[in-house]
Formats: sequence, C-alpha cells, structure tokens
Amino acid sequence: MAGKKRKAEAARLEETDRALYGAFRGAANSLSQLYTLAMGAQKASFQAGERHAMEKLYEWILRQHENGLRLTVADIASHIQSKNSMVFSNALSSPIRRSLQPYHLEQGGDTGYFANSGNRDMNPTASNDSFMDMHSDSPAHDSF
Repeated sequence: MAGKKRKAEAARLEETDRALYGAFRGAANSLSQLYTLAMGAQKASFQAGERHAMEKLYEWILRQHENGLRLTVADIASHIQSKNSMVFSNALSSPIRRSLQPYHLEQGGDTGYFANSGNRDMNPTASNDSFMDMHSDSPAHDSF
C-alpha cells in the first residue's frame, strides 16, 4: 500500500512540475513576443524621427537657397550641429541627465564628431559676402 501511495504522490508532483513548466514557458514566450514588438516599434519610431530630421534639413536648405545663400558643406554641418546641441540640451536637462552629469564629466565630456569645432561659425544663415565673392565661381561650392 505504501508503494501505491508513493506512486500517486510522484505522479501528482510530476503533474505539478509539468503545469509549472507550462506556465513558465507561456510567460517566457509572451515576454519574448512583447520584446520583439517593442523592438519593432522602436525601429519604426527611430526611422520616423530620422525622416522628420531629414525633411527639416531639406526645408532649411531650400529656404537658404531661396534667400540667395550658397551653402557649403561646412554651413550644413554647422546647422546640424546647432540643431543637435539644442535637441540634446533639451532632452538631457531631465533629472536623469543631472544624475549622470558627474559620470559624463569624468569621462571627458563631449567627444563626438563635432566636439572640436569651436572655431566654426555657429550661425550658418549669416551672410559672408567676401567668402561668397571669392568662391562664387568655384565648382566645389555649388549651391544645393
């Protein structure tokens, strides 16, 4: 009789283990599906932001062209840098940013592509007539 009792108890534990494993597997699959959906949404959001930024840059270039300005690559790079600085300073002025600031300063601060560009004109819309006159015939500085 003791043998039948052990077998029944072992079968009950086995059934409990199978049920627990099934619940775990279901939860893991749901979590994996949620992660996949979130990554897809993040990619779509990033691409939408990228498109928006390119449209804004294109509109700015057209406005400069309509105003008779001949843009150089340096003008466009400076404009992009100023917009990035403005966006990042707004986005990173949160409490999280303030809590990360000591770490950022320890690591050397800004070390991006445009970090050493302090000598560039930060107002690309400002007219520089002498520069335009000197280079107006140069094919390397055609307007967009």
